[in-house]
Amino acid sequence: MAERAHSLVLYTRFGCSLCEQFHAALAAWCGTQSDLELRVVDVDFDALAEARFGAHVPLVCGDEGDLCRVRFEAWRMDAWLERRRAAQPVVMRSTIG
Repeated sequence: MAERAHSLVLYTRFGCSLCEQFHAALAAWCGTQSDLELRVVDVDFDALAEARFGAHVPLVCGDEGDLCRVRFEAWRMDAWLERRRAAQPVVMRSTIG
């Protein structure tokens, strides 16, 4: 059975060099994980995201809320993913047929 993907949302802004650096670091980190889904939202094209996060980009959020803001910190992402993986139920399969 495949693992359930853990979802992340990166709030960013086109033309923001800090956002581009953050996105590159996050994408590289995500590339080392097999169970992540990353969605990227440009706050300038999403009125709700702009109102809520526009002044705080780059920002990556997970199911626990804000995970990293302005500066990508792999240790924070590692800790979040470890907590998410630990919270998943273990699926036992019977080999008795």
